[in-house]
Amino acid sequence: MLIGAVTDDNGQLNVKSMDAALERFGDRKAEAQKVYDPNNTGDAADVGRRVGSDGNQVEPARWLAGVVGAQGMPTYLYRFSYRTQLLSERWKRGAPHAAELAYTFN
Repeated sequence: MLIGAVTDDNGQLNVKSMDAALERFGDRKAEAQKVYDPNNTGDAADVGRRVGSDGNQVEPARWLAGVVGAQGMPTYLYRFSYRTQLLSERWKRGAPHAAELAYTFN
């Protein structure tokens, strides 16, 4: 199995507040905010994207790789972050969803 995620994968879009971005953490919101907003920028949209990316893409890929690997099957987990020089200004937060496909089956 080959599974992974990119550095700017689909997260929570259109988050309007930090509370909304961190609601999945319940009473541990303050701890999560220190991880996802260590410089205390208050950028709820950025935090929402990163929380959503971890929860919806990164962690499920990591979990599934662990389950499949534990059964003895060859498993490869990746985190794709490459940005071409041409797209580096457009992709400021990292490689977007599916950017790795051009390289995966080369």
